[in-house]
Amino acid sequence: MSLVEEARGRCPVCGAEAFRWASVLYEAPYFGHVLISMGSCGACGYRYFDVEYGDVGRPTRVVFKAENGDDVSKSLVVRSKTGSIKSPDLGFSLEPGPQAEPFITTVEGVLYKALDYAERMKVLEPES
Repeated sequence: MSLVEEARGRCPVCGAEAFRWASVLYEAPYFGHVLISMGSCGACGYRYFDVEYGDVGRPTRVVFKAENGDDVSKSLVVRSKTGSIKSPDLGFSLEPGPQAEPFITTVEGVLYKALDYAERMKVLEPES
């Protein structure tokens, strides 16, 4: 991983001169070069995160089978704005929508995201 750029400046939300931003270039297995940009404001707490792929190619399908707890807690998942994650064994899929954000997390993190989304959907269902 190598630092590409680092800067400070005005926050796009609150306007304070407290926004720190950095971009790093990362060589990700199966994906090639990935540019990760992140920033945060020390005044209002606004956070920014984006993932861009330097090596544009065909969509990639990666099949992962967890064998133990370490596989779930330590294996990283890199999802782009347009990527889908499916778990037939657990019966869920995370499909991108118009506001989909990229993320890098562990398999455990994906499971927590799926659980969080399921809880939100449950709240939206009408009671019978």
